[in-house]
Amino acid sequence: MATSAIGINAIAADSDNEIVYSYADENNNIINITQSDLDAEHWNKEALGDTAPAIYENFPMNMTGYSNDVAELYLDFEYMKNLKDMDSVHLEITKLSDDSLVYDEDLQQESFYSPQIFAGESYKVTLTETVDGNSKSYSKGVTANESEIDMPEYVTNPDTDDESIIMVGDIEDLKSGKISTGNSISVDTNVAQYAHIKANEFKEYYSNLPSNKVYRIYTISNGDVYSGYMSTEDDIKFYDLTIDSCDWDSFYSPTLLSIPSYTTTDIKNNAVDARYTEYCYKLSETSNNSKCKIFKVAMPDSFLNEKIRLFFE
Repeated sequence: MATSAIGINAIAADSDNEIVYSYADENNNIINITQSDLDAEHWNKEALGDTAPAIYENFPMNMTGYSNDVAELYLDFEYMKNLKDMDSVHLEITKLSDDSLVYDEDLQQESFYSPQIFAGESYKVTLTETVDGNSKSYSKGVTANESEIDMPEYVTNPDTDDESIIMVGDIEDLKSGKISTGNSISVDTNVAQYAHIKANEFKEYYSNLPSNKVYRIYTISNGDVYSGYMSTEDDIKFYDLTIDSCDWDSFYSPTLLSIPSYTTTDIKNNAVDARYTEYCYKLSETSNNSKCKIFKVAMPDSFLNEKIRLFFE
């Protein structure tokens, strides 16, 4: 079966031999999938929806990032096969900075959240299926980020006449009203409340906020909801908590670029961008034996257009 697909469309099926999915692979060959094909590989059509299983062959889980009102980030998992068909399905999440296990359990349900993960950290997620006594493992690499986001003009450059409402909540206050119910986390508004600030008063409002604090921010502009977090560290910054993921084999694959007259020592001494957004990491030693893992490095001002990825052993 093809491992990548374009033009995926779902087709209603009334019997095991009728086509459920039909799509074109990377060579434009038409691939048809029947209900019998799905059953043979234990795929859960309800979980797949309109997406053919080819998308999940290398990692049979849908994995996204979920952040809540109190600036906590989790991996949101949905297993795409029938759990009841398996002898067991085991999930392991390892934090790469110290090789600690964040999660190490057998799946008990198809949909669930991981324990909290943290911006600036990278993780290896390994899923192991055992069916009829045979085991198969799949792995992905995940990086958690603070990603800068856009806000309406009246937030970043408010006009004196604009009275649009901006909702702001102190993360520490919101945490005091946090309620956990099963897989869901909400905020009790009787305990923790959002301030409602008019846009023309917002600049003065945030200029009086204490430094090194994080706030939840919401606003609505032309029917669109804008939400994220606002940091008062150094200068004001608007961001969201997000993840990037890729196949494990690509996660540690270096891309070599030629930079004339620059040695690795020069790079280590002159890498200046330590922000975790856009994969720009300051190059640094990550273990006692001076081994470095892969980082993308933002070069000094004279090399701002050159971003490199290196692998040191």
